[in-house]
Amino acid sequence: MFRKNKVFSMSSIKYIKSKDKVLAIVIFNSFDEEGLKFPTPDDFPLQVGIHVRKCGSIVKPHKHNPLENIDKLPFQEIFHVEKGEIEVGIYDYDDQLYEKIRLKMGDIVLFNSGHSIKFVEDSKVIEVKQGPYRSDDKMFIWGCNNDSSL
Repeated sequence: MFRKNKVFSMSSIKYIKSKDKVLAIVIFNSFDEEGLKFPTPDDFPLQVGIHVRKCGSIVKPHKHNPLENIDKLPFQEIFHVEKGEIEVGIYDYDDQLYEKIRLKMGDIVLFNSGHSIKFVEDSKVIEVKQGPYRSDDKMFIWGCNNDSSL
């Protein structure tokens, strides 16, 4: 479910799919297409927009209307690598490791499925997930909470 005008350089965005379902979207630091681009499907609860704008560009002041019902939205998470390098494991909907990918400074990943993280270098990673905070939002399903192999 993408808007019709969503065409991107696939060298800077990677869609990781299993059985036609998006498990994760990786946006590499090399993304530089001018304007505002949303590489996320329209039905994703988290929408990632990338602004590549010239100096002096303006986005008019605005706000967003609240959603009426968010009870059944899937839970998603975004990591932005500020510095260092990480390796993320992306799991399919059968809870099997599907792919590993390395992310470096400036890269972003949006998770739409199970995932793990290994810090390959000293790193700083910004994590964004849907609120409100719930102490019980995590479910370890791959056998071990501290699996160093991802």
